[in-house]
Amino acid sequence: MIYSRLIFSFFCVYAFVFQAAGQKSDSAAMAEIANKLSFSPVLKKGQVKLEPHVAPKGYRIDLIGTDRTPVIAKDGTIARPLVSVDVNLLYQLVREQDLFKLNLPTVNLQVPGRFDQNTGNSKPFVIPALQEWYGGKGTFKIKKHSRIVIPDQNPEIRQVGELLKKDLQVYGFDLEMVTGKTRAGDISLSLNTADRALGEEGYHLLIDHDALAQKIAGNIIGRQRRIAEYLNGKAKNIPAKVLLFTLIWFCTVFGAYCIYLLMGALN
Repeated sequence: MIYSRLIFSFFCVYAFVFQAAGQKSDSAAMAEIANKLSFSPVLKKGQVKLEPHVAPKGYRIDLIGTDRTPVIAKDGTIARPLVSVDVNLLYQLVREQDLFKLNLPTVNLQVPGRFDQNTGNSKPFVIPALQEWYGGKGTFKIKKHSRIVIPDQNPEIRQVGELLKKDLQVYGFDLEMVTGKTRAGDISLSLNTADRALGEEGYHLLIDHDALAQKIAGNIIGRQRRIAEYLNGKAKNIPAKVLLFTLIWFCTVFGAYCIYLLMGALN
């Protein structure tokens, strides 16, 4: 009985040592292959997905993770960030006959952004922290007449609006939530499920007055054109002095009206 146990123990130890030696040999062979692999740290212009890496026959290279999944997903899909960022990629070398795996050294890849490096307002400190930021210039202030505007009665976006309304009430702003068109000082919410860079919990914040300025300019130009057409039809037989006086009066009134519109937009 004792001899049987000793023989059994010997075979167990032998099998363990043999298996460990085999694994060490496999790891060494895999490491030798891994040392010959190379990864480009640069993306091609317009590239939207990582290209598959060529491995020796009988092996493959799998992407198993990134530290910025909204920028480079696990399937290799690339979404351009606001500004250039570095993404760390983790690959595995897999032997296909027995699926023996070896983690490869981390690959650092720079993904070019949509804009140059931020030269505007610095990134604000918020919790949770902003992953990306491209600052503009100027400031935005919430006014008493500001509203939270949602495009429709979508329950998902309405829930976001109600949460924002409660958060702002903590700071003394009790904003009305409405549907429809926005006006100066409003906060407009919308869903964007097409932008993969946002991920499941991301959002895109845009503070801008260009749309408002274009709307004001369009109204001014349209009214100016209608008035000019009306005056051209009525001024055929009017003396030159009367026309000059009328033109001066028109420019004065119209200029005051433009200033009124701009002051209303800024307040």
